[in-house]
Amino acid sequence: MRSFEQCDDPRLHDIVNALVKHLHAFVREVRLTPDEWLAGIDFLTRTGQKCDAIRQEFILLSDVLGVSMTVDDVAHAEVPPNATESSALGPFYTDDAPEIAYGETIARSGKGESCARPRARARRARYGRSAARWSKRGRPTARGFTTRQYANRAEPDYRGRLRTLADGTFSFVAVKR
Repeated sequence: MRSFEQCDDPRLHDIVNALVKHLHAFVREVRLTPDEWLAGIDFLTRTGQKCDAIRQEFILLSDVLGVSMTVDDVAHAEVPPNATESSALGPFYTDDAPEIAYGETIARSGKGESCARPRARARRARYGRSAARWSKRGRPTARGFTTRQYANRAEPDYRGRLRTLADGTFSFVAVKR
């Protein structure tokens, strides 16, 4: 921990020191063996090797481990107990998704068959924010990958930013692939 004493940022210094302290405590608690530690390093290395400018597997790992929501909970600790929960953006979020006009398709490539026109209403919560979730039961619709994971991805597909009408409703055309 002395090696971090030269850190110019006091907050970063505190974070790194706490990380090292807790990581060492974890190793002692579970009595981690050298082979187990190497297997963990191998797992993290392989995870990092799958990351690129579009695909970020460490975010998915953070979600799986529950760290994303824990960070979100800590960041919003002052929200009253009956408020709408904040939520992590999740693996399907892409910040370059185009704006989709009311009732238009989310399929930019023209692939697939229109199968539904979900219509919903977003309501403002007194505290926090609300998010609409729409999911389909059954087999995956993206052949096992999100559009962020395709190596030849030129633009987001099956994603969009939706704006509500004055009454809070929004709608889009869903696509079956």
